[in-house]
Amino acid sequence: MQEVFRTQDIVEVSLIKSLLDAAGIKYFVFGEQLNSMVGGLVGDDISACRFMVLDEQLDDALDILEDAGLFDEEEYEDE
Repeated sequence: MQEVFRTQDIVEVSLIKSLLDAAGIKYFVFGEQLNSMVGGLVGDDISACRFMVLDEQLDDALDILEDAGLFDEEEYEDE
């Protein structure tokens, strides 16, 4: 599994879930429960929701996020 998105914004979490569900992409969200309890009270790395997708669905997930304006391929390549 690979991380495709990280956020503390619960609205973004709902949006991304909807987009991935609609596309039939399997994912797991690490940190969703912690984020719902502490939100922005602690640093990004601790309470952020991290969307993980299967390796074979990575490109499709990134395309969906890019189409929604939530991902920039050039930024991703720089990391």
